[in-house]
Amino acid sequence: LAQVLGEASSGRRSASASGAAEAATIFLSGLVENAFSMRATLSLRPESICELGVFSGPRPEYGYRLAIVSGDRLTLYRYDRDGASSIQSSRRRLSPGDENMHEVVWSRDQAGKMTVRFDGEALLSADDRAFNKAFDGVEHNNRMGECRLRSISVEEAQ
Repeated sequence: LAQVLGEASSGRRSASASGAAEAATIFLSGLVENAFSMRATLSLRPESICELGVFSGPRPEYGYRLAIVSGDRLTLYRYDRDGASSIQSSRRRLSPGDENMHEVVWSRDQAGKMTVRFDGEALLSADDRAFNKAFDGVEHNNRMGECRLRSISVEEAQ
């Protein structure tokens, strides 16, 4: 994973015939407790969208994803058999992609309360109990533009 993340943070990615960057996904299977704390350090260029997530099952189809959109709000989504549902969006918009490194801390407790901090500021708080068992892994999606992931860690919440 360190090698993959190193390549991602160095900005290496595939390009289409037109030269535009394609979407990219990194996922790692492994037990993630239902109550967790995820910490990521990343940067976004203008007009970029990336996601951090935890998933349930062998592939990242079901679970939670946090969408981080430069110049827009953070949005927490639930993905289940019914598709994607927006749980909550932050009230404050992020900067329009300043390319600086930022710290995102996403925590979830046993009762399903989730909090997201961006550079130490609590921007999002929501409750969702759709998933009540441990998750099967973590993911990072670069949906559009350029998102550089320097580091990511997940641990059981205390």
